[in-house]
Amino acid sequence: MALLIVAGLAVLVLWALSERGVERCRLTGPIVMAAAGVVVGLLVATDFNKHLNTGQAEKLVELILALLLFVDATEVRGGPFGGEARVVSRLLFVAMPLSLLAAVVTGALLLPGVSGPVLVVLACIVIPTDFAPASPILRNAGIPARIRHIVNVESGYNDGIVSPIFVFALSLAGERAHLHAFDALLDGLWAFLFAAAAGIVVGGAAGIVLRATRRVGFASARSGRLVIVLIPLLTYVVATGLQANGFVAAFIAGIVYRVVRGGSRHADLDPAETAFADDVGQLVSMAMWFGFGAVAVLVFGNGLKPALILYGVIAVVVLRLVPVLVSLFRSSLAWRERLVVGLLGPRGTASIVFGFLAFNELPAGPDLPPLYAMTVVVLLSIALYGVAAPPLAVRIMRARGGG
Repeated sequence: MALLIVAGLAVLVLWALSERGVERCRLTGPIVMAAAGVVVGLLVATDFNKHLNTGQAEKLVELILALLLFVDATEVRGGPFGGEARVVSRLLFVAMPLSLLAAVVTGALLLPGVSGPVLVVLACIVIPTDFAPASPILRNAGIPARIRHIVNVESGYNDGIVSPIFVFALSLAGERAHLHAFDALLDGLWAFLFAAAAGIVVGGAAGIVLRATRRVGFASARSGRLVIVLIPLLTYVVATGLQANGFVAAFIAGIVYRVVRGGSRHADLDPAETAFADDVGQLVSMAMWFGFGAVAVLVFGNGLKPALILYGVIAVVVLRLVPVLVSLFRSSLAWRERLVVGLLGPRGTASIVFGFLAFNELPAGPDLPPLYAMTVVVLLSIALYGVAAPPLAVRIMRARGGG
């Protein structure tokens, strides 16, 4: 394990020193870190497997997710939905539930031996989008700026919205498997309410205090940068102390903090204040991608699982596109724009984190379904959205005809 840690830190340093050069080679940081993880994973696969399924690893992953969810919730510009409330709300509250339902049904057909709660867990792993492995898409001038903005705002929220469902399903599949469905639902509801309360109180209090201390000259410019990193960690600790979920609380804290700190729900935080949190989030995200590469070695070293591979392929290729087209019917977007929004759905950090957490929580099994599904959708996202999807999206937008 020491070799894995040393190698991971060394690769992180090398990536930080060569980030611009890597981008010039048309590679993204996640791709480089995942490739490095594969190399190291081949050397220490057995040792890595022993340390992956531990309580310490689980808590570390939860803290990382708490930070990333908080940062996602605070960095949306132009109001809660980035000025695209009608379109983004359709994607989040119509398309995503349809995608989750379709993923559960697909899993039931392809994986008949898997229980209902585990199927929901798998759906939560394979559906949330994340542009980390395909960030050049968000800078591709051939795709309209509005479309890039919409999918970016959507990806910032969907993992936070999926989190309570993931946590509830995971508890039903694990520690609460013995409970009656109603009792489990009641427990999950209380846990969510306590998480929401923790997020509202900590995020709101931090925003109020920081505004007041900046006004009277007690807080410095650095104060805001430090607080925005510490809040999700504090929220996580408070929520877990209340037997609630820490990363759900952190996501809610991020939303509340942005509104209170900015002074209104449409106000944006100062980019200078969020820059440090963005950098820290980027760093821990790169560490997760390194871990993903090592996990990919473990997963495929366990043999090929055709049903899980097919499940992952369908999730990436079909289970986003069709629900998005349904949800955007008669929207303000032209048909070509709807098609592009449906096509642009890479999976990334959220899938990795959820996959790690599910692997730690669920009973051990020979097929490693959470890790396998996660690995397939993320690798496919790297291949499709790093190579094929951007030029295809540009060609669709250039096609003649309206919608």
